[in-house]
Amino acid sequence: MQLQSEKERFDDMGILIVGMSQEEKDLSNVLEMASKTGVKFPLVHDVMRKTAPQFDRTNAYYIDAEGIVRQIFPMSAYMRPSTDLVLNEIKRIQDAARAKR
Repeated sequence: MQLQSEKERFDDMGILIVGMSQEEKDLSNVLEMASKTGVKFPLVHDVMRKTAPQFDRTNAYYIDAEGIVRQIFPMSAYMRPSTDLVLNEIKRIQDAARAKR
């Protein structure tokens, strides 16, 4: 999934993409990588690895506005879900939540 190139599609659905860095110890390395790759979404730098127990760094998560993890999208270096699959699943979850209200 190429998040930056598909960012507008996420924006249109009201979804904020946030990248998390857990490997780099130096924030300047994270900022340099973002600059080189053209990342335009927020990055969280977790140098103390406080999120590591809650979030596997290889996965993508859909966290709703209440902060509840609604879906985990397993990923690896060799296998990533398509943007269409992710957006369709998030839309399904959002539609189901609206129907309950």
